[in-house]
Amino acid sequence: MQGKSFDGNDDYFIEISDQLIHPNLQCKIGDAIAMILAYFLQHHLTWVALEDLLKLFHNILGDDSNLPKTKYFFKKCFGQNQQTIFHFYCKKCKMYIDTFDNLKSRQEEKNYQKDETCDICSVCGSAYSLKKMNDGHFFIELPLREQIEKKLMENPDILNYNTKSSSSDMTDIFDGELYKSLKSKVGSGPLITLTLNTDGVRVFKSKRKASLWPIQMFINEVLPSKRFKQENIILNGIWFGTDPVFEIYLKPLINELKNLEENKILVQNNNVDNVAVTVRVLFVSADAPARCKVLKLKQYNGEFGCTYCLHPGFMVGASTTSKYTLSSEGYSLRTHASTVALMKTMLSTGKEILGVMGVSPLIGFKDYDLILGTTIDYMHCVLEGFFVIINYL
Repeated sequence: MQGKSFDGNDDYFIEISDQLIHPNLQCKIGDAIAMILAYFLQHHLTWVALEDLLKLFHNILGDDSNLPKTKYFFKKCFGQNQQTIFHFYCKKCKMYIDTFDNLKSRQEEKNYQKDETCDICSVCGSAYSLKKMNDGHFFIELPLREQIEKKLMENPDILNYNTKSSSSDMTDIFDGELYKSLKSKVGSGPLITLTLNTDGVRVFKSKRKASLWPIQMFINEVLPSKRFKQENIILNGIWFGTDPVFEIYLKPLINELKNLEENKILVQNNNVDNVAVTVRVLFVSADAPARCKVLKLKQYNGEFGCTYCLHPGFMVGASTTSKYTLSSEGYSLRTHASTVALMKTMLSTGKEILGVMGVSPLIGFKDYDLILGTTIDYMHCVLEGFFVIINYL
């Protein structure tokens, strides 16, 4: 890297992401790394091929290039010591299969070659091999436990942040009834709550609808002035390709949260050793299309497409989508309990009911409220003026 040496710390990517890849080009290193990663996943390159690609860029850009030149520095952008787990799913039926390590172990036990059948999908009966599984039908998990433990080591004040309301004013997440209700459920011990976000990002201007879907989180108990800074964002997963199947994509996170409940993180807090920390997902933030996908609800422009109430919507003229307008008629609000009941009904009948199209994987998050915990899309609804238009009308 030009003019700077790094000592192997985990802040490497944060330090370089805003630099330009070349003094005469207006492309930042962070953007370039994301595009290279997408290309790497789309074409399932080997690490040798990736390193050759990095060297090619470096030769083209010359000595003033700031891009990582080797796979070592490329990997370092995602945390040198961060464990990564590759999960595979069936290409045909999109059902979860297993991790790379487990598939490789089975292949070695049965003495299969790389191009031979490794196993059979238990759902659709499709045969697959480890070589074929590398054909883009996977996602990456970056385990949550070690990232939270690292954040607590770097900032032990997280566990001592004052979350008690001092007035009736709404000044932070902790003043809301949802947080207070959760706090009463888990008791007086230290609590870490997470806000989860996911969304698709197009990475190529091509006909192929390839996008990256990261799972990002932040800890709510971090000071608001630091909470949303890049160094405090937790990256838990990366899905590349078409829209993710959230039942598969969220499965490792659900399992890890269950493990964090059974085998809690132990820390020293206020000079007391081995204090058990409770971890919960409090909020899920996503734009309207992603929110509907993860909740398994009808999309926002369909009948009963509102996430928060049972307004049925109506058609206007020859339109094929439902419109939602202000109405003097009072529509029932959705609740966690009523939504779970509708999901059970949908399972027994096999038919969509009041906009519920399946069982949301979010019910796997302990103490999570499907409706109140799935927040309104602030960026589109507020910052882009939707609420302003409604108030004007």
